[in-house]
Order: sequence, then structure tokens, then C-alpha cells
Amino acid sequence: WGGFSPPLSSRPKRDTALFASCRLKWMLCPELQRESPFRGSFLKIPNALLSSVWPGERVILGRRVCRWLRDELVREQDVIIRQKIDSNVTAEEACSGLAPFKQTKIFLSSNGHSSLLNLLDGILAARCGSSMAGLNLSSARVGYATASVNSLAQTLHHCTALKDLNLASNALAPVDIQVLCAEVCSCTNLTRLNIGNNEILSGAHDLAAALPKCQHLLSLNVEENRIKDERGELARAIGQCTALTELNVSRNQFGVPSKRALGQALVGLSHLRVLDVSHQWGTDRENQGAQTLIDGLSECRSLRRVWLRGLLCEHTVRDKLELPVLECTALQQLDIGNNRLSRNSALTLAALISSCRQLEWLSVDDTDLDEDGLVAVANACGECPNLSHLVLRDNRCGEALDRVTRPLAQCTSLTHLDISDNDGVISQQLLAPLERCPALVHLRVGGNRLSWQHIPAFATLRRHASLKTLDLSHSHWEASQAESSLQLLAELARMTALETLNLKACSITYCGLKQLLGRLSDLTSLTKLDLDANDYGQAGDEALDAWEQWMQTRQPQRQPLTIIRTDVSS
Repeated sequence: WGGFSPPLSSRPKRDTALFASCRLKWMLCPELQRESPFRGSFLKIPNALLSSVWPGERVILGRRVCRWLRDELVREQDVIIRQKIDSNVTAEEACSGLAPFKQTKIFLSSNGHSSLLNLLDGILAARCGSSMAGLNLSSARVGYATASVNSLAQTLHHCTALKDLNLASNALAPVDIQVLCAEVCSCTNLTRLNIGNNEILSGAHDLAAALPKCQHLLSLNVEENRIKDERGELARAIGQCTALTELNVSRNQFGVPSKRALGQALVGLSHLRVLDVSHQWGTDRENQGAQTLIDGLSECRSLRRVWLRGLLCEHTVRDKLELPVLECTALQQLDIGNNRLSRNSALTLAALISSCRQLEWLSVDDTDLDEDGLVAVANACGECPNLSHLVLRDNRCGEALDRVTRPLAQCTSLTHLDISDNDGVISQQLLAPLERCPALVHLRVGGNRLSWQHIPAFATLRRHASLKTLDLSHSHWEASQAESSLQLLAELARMTALETLNLKACSITYCGLKQLLGRLSDLTSLTKLDLDANDYGQAGDEALDAWEQWMQTRQPQRQPLTIIRTDVSS
């Protein structure tokens, strides 16, 4: 391993398992672990040192930094040291711990507000800012004190080699962004910047001024910052970062000017692979900005993962999106749910899905597509051999739901299917095609009508040895016919691999609950049972208590069962 092996005297007396991404484990001596001022740190060895053993793979070692190991590895210029600092570390300890790594790429992460100032002071005292490659201060409460912001700005001024900066969830205000962005400009090698989940607001103006100077930026995350960008300055600045491969501007308040500017900026981002522009809550009457933003995707041919949820802000005159012809044939993940799509958009979407042979994840929920449009999308899904996750929830396709599931028989890799809340009928024609999906693990069919003459259709699901989640919520499956109810319960009890059963709001009474518990007693794999919003009353709640105690006595070795109950007091 890199021409280095630990001395025999350092071999541990007992095993301390260390995480390894390849076929590699290492043991460290607990006595030596206590000598380091750092806790929870790990080492990343570059491919060059291991290419002869594990070609093309990365290896991550360790949980602690031992002194003998650090002294050996510091000789290797390409070794990357990642440190997670204790919350009680002092500035002197941070300085002494960082001093040996002046010529080594370092990634540091703080474990709380109390160690933040000491960590930043230690970086300056050790004079290792020029070798600082990454700084992760997410949830470190930087914005809680002006001293923390100023100290961080001073540190960033010396981190000329910084490539990865994470300041997410720090309550940064616009004035804090102004101070930090003035120093981010000096980090000309920055490739990843995450300032999501803060309160940037008007600070987007200062961020827009700093971004064009980061010409090597590959990843930008400004999600959930309440950014309005009324003049489109931030959107145009993003367009100047032509090397971007990942962009997340979701959950902001982009209006018409910012959406239009962002749509125009996307045209120039030819390397973009990951894009999230979902949930923009700014004013956009007639949805003109959303349409321009969608049109900008037509030139993004290298996209792999795209989230476009909730782009329509107000359902006024123009309340349906027209999808342009997209040529991103390497698409792997697409979420276009919670939008209103026109009929032409359904055909365009179906053509896109058919051309994406690598598509793995697709969500087309709550899109207001008609029956023919949804069937066209489902037929296209049948041509995706790698499709594993499909969400077609809340489209109100009614009686055509069985036509939607028919093409899915060709999706042999399907593991997750959600067709709930479609006002369809759970019938034999609906479930029969799923018998050809042997990998199916999660199935959600709640919010549809359960026809009693089609209860034997659940025998199809019984043949799925891998089915672990079944959602029948809001299905009103209990009726006065006791024989039909018992037949359904019998089919459920035969699903031996079932772990989660959702029967929320199924009108289960006290009598139905007793029948249900009697059938589920032999289902040892069950770990979660949702009985919320039912009508079994106080007597049913007491029966659940008794059943739980009886199950623990009868099967003490089974996994704990979580039951979500109805609030009988209300």
C-alpha cells in the first residue's frame, strides 16, 4: 500500500473496523488514536498510489489520524487529508495539528459553533491557507455572530488554493454575503460553492458580482434563499460560469425577469449535467417566465438529472407548459411533476423518454395530463430498460389506469411504482402486468377504488418475493361483505416479504381491525403498520395494545413493529 506498512508495535490488540470503499480494511491502535487533537477524520488516497492494485477506483481509509500514519503520509504530495474538528478544540491544538500539512491538500469541517473561531484562527496561525483545498462549515452557525463572519472572510483571503466551500445552513444575512463575497473573489480556483438554505435575499447582487471571477466553478448551490433577483443579475452571472456542471437554484422566488434571464443563461451552459430549478414562488402572471425557462433547456444536451417541479406560480390565463423538443438523450433522472402540461407536451415528453435509453428515475405526478397523454408516456416508459423508479401519482386518469400499467410489463428493472390518487379501479387488469416486474419493491396504489370482484388480483402481488412496501391508503377496502374482507386480508398475509403496510383512511372499524390483526400475526417481516384516520375507536386502540404485547411475548426475536394509530381522542 503505497510502499508503506505500519510498524508491528502499532498493531491493535482488538479490531477497530474502518470504512473502505474498496476491498480494504485497516486497523488502528486505540492508544494512538487518543494522541491526535482531531476526531472523526479520515484519509483519502489518490488513484495514482493504488492504480496497480485497484485500477480506476478510489479508496477512502480510516476514522482517526494517528501520528505515525500522518508522519508517513505527509511525504506524499498528492495525499488528501480530511479532518473533522472536535467541538472543544483550541486554536493552539488546531494550529499544531495543521502545521505538518502545509504542503498537503486539506479538507476541513467544523463540528459546531464553539470550535469555529478556534479553527479559523488555527488555519491562519499554521499558515496553511495556501494548501487549503476544501472548507466545510455547513450548519456551523457562521451568521450568528459578526466576529465569525469577519474571521471567515479573513481566512478566505489567504485560501488561494481553495476549491470546495460549503456554507449551507448558516443563517447568513445579506450583509454577511456582502462581506464574504468580497473575499470569495480571491479564490480563483474555486470549483464547488454551496450557500444553500440561508437568507441571502438582496445579497444576490453581491453574489452575482463575485461569480464571474470564479471561472473554474463546476457546482453552484443557492437553494432555499428567498432570492427574488428582480433584475436578473444573478441569472446572467450564472450564465458566465460556462464550466458549470451542477446548478441548484430551487425553492427561491424568481419572477419573470429572473426566469427569463436564467432560461437565456442555460443556452450557454453546454456542460451542465445536473439542474434543479423547481419550486419558484415568485410572481409570474400568465407563467411567461416559466415558459422561457423551459425553452432554455433545448440547448442543454449533456443533462443527466433534471428537476422542474412546481414552475407554474399562478394558474391564470396561460396555465399549461409547452415542452420544447429536448435532445438530452443521456438523461437519467427527470422530475416534471406538479406542473400543468398541455397535450402536445405529453407527446413531446413521450418522445424524449423513448430516446433516453439510460433513464432510471421519472416523476410525472400531478401534471393534469389526459388519458391519452398519460398512456403515451407509459408506452414510452416501456422502452426504457433501466427504468427503476416511476411516479404517475395524482393524474386523475380514471378508468384508463389499467392501460397505463399495461406497458410496464416490459420494465423488468422497475423497483418503485406509484400510481396512487388516480381515481382508477384496482383490478386484475391493473395488477397483472406487474407480475413481469420481478424486482418490484415499493408499490403505491392508494387513493383508487377497490372493486370487490377484483380482490383475487392481489394474488399477483403475492408472487413478488421482493415486495416490501404496499400502500392501500384511502382505498376504502372494508365493506359489509365479511367474506370479501377476509379474502383480502388472507392475500395480504401471504406477502411474506412485506415490511410496510399502509392502510391509512381505509374506513377500518373495530371488527375489521380484529380480523386484520388476526391475519397479520404470522407476517413476521412486518416492521411498520399505518392505521391512521380509521374508525376503530377506543376499543380498537386497546386491542392494538394487547396485540402488541402478545406479539412481543410470542415472537421476542422479531424486529420491532411501529404502528401509526388513529387519534381516538379526537
